Amino acid sequence: MVVVAVVVLPIPATYPTLILNKRKYYMPVVERENKLVKFLKPKNMVLVFVGVLVIAALAWGYWNYLRPVSVKNVCSPAVLQEASTLLNPEQVSRLEATAKNIQNLRGYEKDVNCLYVVTTYYINRGDLDNSQLYLGKLNDVYVSGTGFSSDLKIENRDKKFLTDNVQFLKGYAEETSKNARGSATP
Repeated sequence: MVVVAVVVLPIPATYPTLILNKRKYYMPVVERENKLVKFLKPKNMVLVFVGVLVIAALAWGYWNYLRPVSVKNVCSPAVLQEASTLLNPEQVSRLEATAKNIQNLRGYEKDVNCLYVVTTYYINRGDLDNSQLYLGKLNDVYVSGTGFSSDLKIENRDKKFLTDNVQFLKGYAEETSKNARGSATP
């Protein structure tokens, strides 16, 4: 349904008239500038354009960085199945690419399955600092009743398995440090 409104404005008597060839032409006098015309000057248009850009940048930043991320399925089943074949310590060089890809995913630090793969990668590399860091992140989001995804094919493993491996790395680093200090003294 379309509604058409016609506005008929009376010609005020204050408008000057121009008479040409016996015809009257009413010429309205613009006493002040229209506010819209005044606003649409080039200087103001630049400010409007910059304002629109700032709003667009803020919306983009919120969408990409501040928006809450769903913790379900950050790592797709395909990624988890690929990683499941590489979780052995002998496959650490091949697991590196998968772990780096997972770390590039937005919200991976809230997905226990992603953190399992990344933590296992650092354990297999023997990197104690990163192993402890990612195990701590995993402890923050791990739910014992839920566990890990079946796509990882680690039915007999739980968070304790990773904790034991990190503790082993810690003990190994301490023993190595003691032996290095002990052999340095004559």
